[in-house]
Amino acid sequence: MPKENELWKQSDANVWHVAIVADDKSGNVILHTNAKGQLTMRDANGNVLGRYDPEIYLASFAMTTWDDDSDWKKLVASARGSIYVLSTDGKTVARLPAPGSCKHDCTGMVILKGRGYVFQKRERIFCRTIA
Repeated sequence: MPKENELWKQSDANVWHVAIVADDKSGNVILHTNAKGQLTMRDANGNVLGRYDPEIYLASFAMTTWDDDSDWKKLVASARGSIYVLSTDGKTVARLPAPGSCKHDCTGMVILKGRGYVFQKRERIFCRTIA
């Protein structure tokens, strides 16, 4: 029996964080991470448009604006003692040193340009950085 609100179903290995993002080329796209730390982009029907391997292990992220672009089309994540800003294809746009905040993939409060983003893992805050 189909589920009432199920629009589509696609398999992937251990999907973690999921976000819907406006994309200039494809309309709205779905971004998600998986257990391999990859970033996957899907169309509205769940078809894979791209699978990317960022330079960091990507688990949790938040969408953000960056630089002069007011659209929420960049990802912000913390790893290896830094805050990373990534493009939707997993490329590093900026790496902001945050010594002592994160040794590996971790979560916490990141404040960039006056906006706060909360990454939670196991319901504990792991790092707090103000940039």
